[in-house]
Order: sequence, then C-alpha cells, then structure tokens
Amino acid sequence: MEKALFLFAWILAAFSAHAQVKARLEFPYKEDIRSYRVIPMEDNGVLLATISDKVSDGGRMLKLSHYDTSLRLLASDSAKVGRDLDFHEYLYDNGRCLIALREMGRALLGPRRVNGDDIAVVTYTPPTRKMDVVTGEYPENATMGNIAAGDHLMAFTSLKRFFYHVGMVDLATGKGQILDPDIKGGRRKECCVLRNTVVGDEILSLVRTKKGTHLVRFDRQGVEKSCVNLTPDTRERLLTASFSEKDGSLLITGTYTSHKKKNYDQGIYFARLDGDNLAFIRFYNFLDLRHFTEYMSGRGQMKVERKKERAERRGKTLMMNCQVTSHGLMEYRDAYYYVGEAFFPTYMVTGTGFSTSTVFTGYQYTHAVLVKFDASGNILWDNCFPMNPSYKPMRLIHFVAAGFNGGNVSALYPDKRLLVSKLFSDTNGSVVQDKQKEVMETGDEDEDVKKARDTETAYWYGDNFIVHGTQIVKNNATGERRKVIYINKYSIE
Repeated sequence: MEKALFLFAWILAAFSAHAQVKARLEFPYKEDIRSYRVIPMEDNGVLLATISDKVSDGGRMLKLSHYDTSLRLLASDSAKVGRDLDFHEYLYDNGRCLIALREMGRALLGPRRVNGDDIAVVTYTPPTRKMDVVTGEYPENATMGNIAAGDHLMAFTSLKRFFYHVGMVDLATGKGQILDPDIKGGRRKECCVLRNTVVGDEILSLVRTKKGTHLVRFDRQGVEKSCVNLTPDTRERLLTASFSEKDGSLLITGTYTSHKKKNYDQGIYFARLDGDNLAFIRFYNFLDLRHFTEYMSGRGQMKVERKKERAERRGKTLMMNCQVTSHGLMEYRDAYYYVGEAFFPTYMVTGTGFSTSTVFTGYQYTHAVLVKFDASGNILWDNCFPMNPSYKPMRLIHFVAAGFNGGNVSALYPDKRLLVSKLFSDTNGSVVQDKQKEVMETGDEDEDVKKARDTETAYWYGDNFIVHGTQIVKNNATGERRKVIYINKYSIE
C-alpha cells in the first residue's frame, strides 16, 4: 500500500461535461491485496478496507485507510484476521462504519461461498479514527444480508436451509445467534424476513407470511416481545422493504406483488408505521410510472401498451413482472425519494461429453426508476431511465448513485464505456441535464484508459460521487501500461 500513487487532478474549466474528476487514488493491481471494499462516509471522507493476499502466521492483514474528501490519507490501522475471512457485508450509519467478515471457501466459478462459522465484525469511528475488531461465530449454513445496527446489536436477514430467520450479533462479544419469529398461524416454511432495524436495544423485523406482513420485536437477548400483523386484509404481498426513521415513526418502502405464489416485483409501495400501528400503505403499479418500458424496443413497448389497453377494457389491471433491487429511502426538503434498479439473472449452458450444466453468469441490469413521495406517501413525480453497465456483477449491487444538487436530483451511473450523469427537476421530475462522459479517464490528459472493469458508483456527499474499479492505463508519452485499482472522485457541476 506504501506504493500507492496519489493523483489530485483539477479539470480545466473549459471541459464541457459537468461530471468532473476532482481527485484520484490508485494502487497497483498486483499489490498485496486479496480483496477490497470502498466505503463512502459522507463528509467524513472515504474508507478503503483491504485484506492482504499473503498469509503470515496463519492469518492475513486487514488494513483500513481513511481518506478525506480530497482523497488525502488521514489515518490507517491494521489488524490480523483469520486466513479464510473475507468481506461479506458493510454498513455506514450514524457516523460509524461496520464491516462483517466471514469464513469463505474457494470457488472456481462465481462468487466465493461461506465455508465456516468464524466471523469478525470491524468497527471504525471516523471522528476518533479508532478501529475495533471483535471475533465470534455464526452458523456456517446461514447467510447474512441487509445489515442494520444499533449501539450494541447488529441485526440482519438470514437464510438457513431454505428457511428465513432473523440474525443477531452482539457487537461487544461477537456472539451470533439465529432468532425464529413466532407467528401464530404462520408455518415456518412460509415465513420470509423482509428487513430488520435496530431501535435502542430492540430489533424490529418485518416478516411476511400467507396471512400478511408482521412486525416482530426482539429484545437484546433475542427474546421475542411482540408480534403484530400489519396487513391482514391486504391482497398485495410485500417482497422487499427498507426502513427510515422520522419523528418517532418508521417509513417503509420497497416492492410488492399481486401474485399469490410467484415473487416477481410488480410495483412499489410507501408506508408509515406509528409504533405497532400501520398509519397507511399506498401501492403503485410499475406500468403507471413514466417511461418504465423505455428500455424495451419500440415493438416491445407497443406490445405492452396494447396489453394494457385490453386489460383496461376488461376492467382489469395489467401488471409487469420484474426483479428490482431497491435503494434505501432518501429524504430531502420534507420529501422522500425512492430509487430502484431492474435486473434479470443470466445463465450459460456448458457441455462436457454427454452431460450439460447450467452456470450462473451474473445479473444484467436494464433500467432504473426514480420516484418522489410526499410525507403522506403520494407520488409527486416519477421518472425512469435505461441503463446498460459494461459488466454483469455476480452479486446484487447498486450501479446508480443518487443525490441532490442545487435543488435538483442528481444520478450518476456507468453505461457501457460511459459515465452518465443526469439532473432531474425537483419540481416535476423532468430531465434538465443529461451528460455522458468517458469513464475511461485518470484526470491526466497524457493518459488513456484502455479497459475498465468492475466499475461501481456510490453517492458520497454534497454534489460528489465515488467511482471505483480496475483499469488498464496507457501513458501516451512513454507507451507504458499499468493495471490499477482506482478510486475517482466525481463532482456534478
């Protein structure tokens, strides 16, 4: 890491695109880095977490490097972790960063899989620049996803042997355990944990069964305190959820379906929870949103419109089956914003002799939806836009980074070899600026980027975004090429 090359590049004012590289950080690809994570921490800077490729005394070095908003190094710290531990999930919330590591096995194809019950939870506090590591155990055959954390607890959704559970880890001891919601009349195999949040020393879980969506509360010891059915008379089934606290209430948003058995996303919802009471819940069909089918060909759009008209003539509502990964709810000027990214899984059939096998090859993303709500859950405006990233990730990620810029809503995302930045009017959701910029740049006019892979974007703070991945860079003066891991700071101007 000592060989890291820091480049601070100010782009000329005459540059036409309004998404500009303000700073850059890069490391040689062959440096002693087995895996890494880039974690934006708002105006506290950015945290780069790396795990060494080399094994020493039975362990690997976990290093945290804290950079300021100009990508200048502020502090770094390291600790030894188990040789098989690797990054699993992370969370930045309330001025604190949590990173969960799990024991992972090797994989010839696809992502590495959990292969043991050892875990480690790393806590980093930017103001004090203090790093703490707690080791513990969590069942090997249980997954960890959608982390939420409080002062003493970390909660997450967990899938074990095809059954959903609530997972919990004590941040002081590292002790992990599986919690089973006890829902009256709900069979274990029918329970699906949508999301968890931690309020004080309580874990609040949204659990879906055939009878509705339930709010289940657990105390710090994992004992169930209460269970309330929020939607006993609702035909729609909630598929995903995210929490946002506001003045003692919980705002919930995500996707839903009208299917009784199939779990296809068919629309979005907005709900408010006051204590154990559901104040309201509003559902919106994807096909009622503007431009939702624009990622299709013209013929495909016309086909959908004809089906929609025929359904309306019969007094029915046409629903479109999708798969959407939702962002957390954003708040700005007493309004709330939802961002979702549509995708579908892709597979490849391979054959050897007389046998064939189907191999998962990643998720193909197609388009994104942006919706503005008022505090009562009414849609003020919505917009959709197509997207076509240059690669298919093996895990679900968010390509779109959304924020706010001068009273407008900004979105930044990769599209093939380009970095696309859009500005949406906060008044009506129309696109007021739409720029495309080569993501193939280093901020140095004497260099060209020949290839870029694994490009990811994330909203950082203010009008600034983080873009990171790997690049092959050519120096035009010397002809030399280098492969690097890079972090670029982009600003919308």
